[in-house]
Amino acid sequence: MTKNNSLISVIIPVYNTEQYLRQCLDSLRMQTYPYYEIIVVDDGSTDNSSVICDQYAQIDKRFKVLHQSNSGSVIARKTGIEQAKGDFFTFVDADDWLEPDFLQHLYDLHLEFKSEISVCAPFGQISRYMWYKKFCSNKEQALQILFTDKFFGGYVWNKLYSRHLWEKITWAPQSMFEDLYLNFQLFIKANKIAFSSEKKYHYRLIPLSISHGTFKRDKLFYFDITSYAMIFAQKHKMQSLYNYLCVRNLMAAVRNFIHYFRFKSQDDTLYLELKSIGKRTAQSVLFPLRIIPVKIIYLINECFWLLLSDLYQIIHK
Repeated sequence: MTKNNSLISVIIPVYNTEQYLRQCLDSLRMQTYPYYEIIVVDDGSTDNSSVICDQYAQIDKRFKVLHQSNSGSVIARKTGIEQAKGDFFTFVDADDWLEPDFLQHLYDLHLEFKSEISVCAPFGQISRYMWYKKFCSNKEQALQILFTDKFFGGYVWNKLYSRHLWEKITWAPQSMFEDLYLNFQLFIKANKIAFSSEKKYHYRLIPLSISHGTFKRDKLFYFDITSYAMIFAQKHKMQSLYNYLCVRNLMAAVRNFIHYFRFKSQDDTLYLELKSIGKRTAQSVLFPLRIIPVKIIYLINECFWLLLSDLYQIIHK
C-alpha cells in the first residue's frame, strides 16, 4: 500500500557542470513535496562541480554527495541507486532544473492512478498527446509512446519510478541510448503507467555532439533496443506497436545514413553495418504486403510529428 509520506530519492549524476549546477540544485531545494532525499554522484569532475556539491550538502541535510572517479553516467546512476533509501526513484541531469512542484505532481499522479511509473512533460516539446491533461495507458500504448514520442520520451529524468521495478535491471553497456534501454525494461515490468501533459521539467539542450564532427558506432545501439522491443511486441501480439517500431527503425536508419555521410566517416565496416540495418528495416516495413498501407499511414504520421516537433524547438530556442 502506498504511503502519503513516501520517500522519493532524487539521483543526480554530475560531471563538469559548474555553469548550471547551482540552478539545478536550487530548484531541488525548493520542491514543495516534503519527503525526499537528493543523491548527488560526482563522477570525477575536474571543474568546481565537486566543491559546489559539497557546499550544498553542508547547508542542506537532504543532500548526500558521493565522489567517484570518472566512470560515465551509467555507473554514476547505478551508484546513486545503490545508496538510495526511497520508495520511489527519479533522476535529474545536472544542467537541467525543475518546477517547484515537480516531485509533488509526479507523486500525485501516482496516487491518482496507482501507477508504478508517473511521467510529466518537459518544456520545449510538443506532442500528439499534449491535449490529454492526464491519462493512464496500457502497456502497448505506453511502449508506443516510449519509442515514438519526444514529449514524454525515452528519458529517465521526467519520470517517477516505484523502487521494486529496478530489481534485476540490466544496465546499458554504454551511455548513448542508456535511458531508452532502461525504460524499455521498466515499462514492460510496470502494470500501470500514468502520463501528464503538464510541463514540470526544464531540459537544457547543449549541442555538443555536432561540434565533435564524428559519427559513432554507439548510435547503432538504438537498433538493438528496438529489436528487443519488436520481439516483445510479436510475442505479446502487440501489432500496432510492432508496426510503429518498423516505421521508426526505417526513419532512424535513414537519419543515420545522412549523419554518416555528413560527418564524412571513413569506417567501411560501419558503413556495411548501416547498409545491413537499412536493408533489414526496409524489409520490415514492406513485409507482409497486406499491412503496407497501415505502415505507410504510420510513416506519414510519424514524419509529420517529427517535423512539427523540430520546428517547434527551432522557434522556441
